[in-house]
Amino acid sequence: MKSLSANSLDDDLRRRDPDRWLSSRFVADPVQRARLAALYTLDGEWARVAAAVTTPLAGEIRLAWWSEALERLAAGGTAEHPALAALGQPAAAALRPLLEQVIGARREALEDPAAGEAAAPTLMLAAARLLDPSTPEAPIRAAMSTGQTAKADLRRLPAQAFPALAHLTLARAYDRGRTPGELEKRLRITWAVLTGRL
Repeated sequence: MKSLSANSLDDDLRRRDPDRWLSSRFVADPVQRARLAALYTLDGEWARVAAAVTTPLAGEIRLAWWSEALERLAAGGTAEHPALAALGQPAAAALRPLLEQVIGARREALEDPAAGEAAAPTLMLAAARLLDPSTPEAPIRAAMSTGQTAKADLRRLPAQAFPALAHLTLARAYDRGRTPGELEKRLRITWAVLTGRL
């Protein structure tokens, strides 16, 4: 297994997913920040399976390997990938049910690409619970929708968990077909974290 440091995983996340990387900067604890980067890296690996294989069966085999590797780590076994090692056994054990749901959505996407969209709210819930295990599910699901209900539910979200979804504040710009610049992204995400609003 190629050895990658937490810094390497962080750099990889910054390159592949700059919005979630920016949100993760608001996680004060460097260990938790590294675990969050590892969690996002794992999702990136699972999401890329569909594009990397020529048949759904080949994708099934790869995702089955990931599921088994996650299970072994959660049970106290050896981490078989740098991102799993960075996530760590306690987090893998606590988050495994949610991460298995994410893998399941990626598995369904092998046949129906639209099914992969189901992974996003579940991954966000896993990220929030990584940061604060007491995070309720409803505010996370609501954050993926629009309207006053979503805003009201966000008040129930623990402040420590907010960096797991602060990047959603950029969604309106993307929905309008506009890509915010780097400074605007930083300002919007900072404002979201400080106010607890998307």
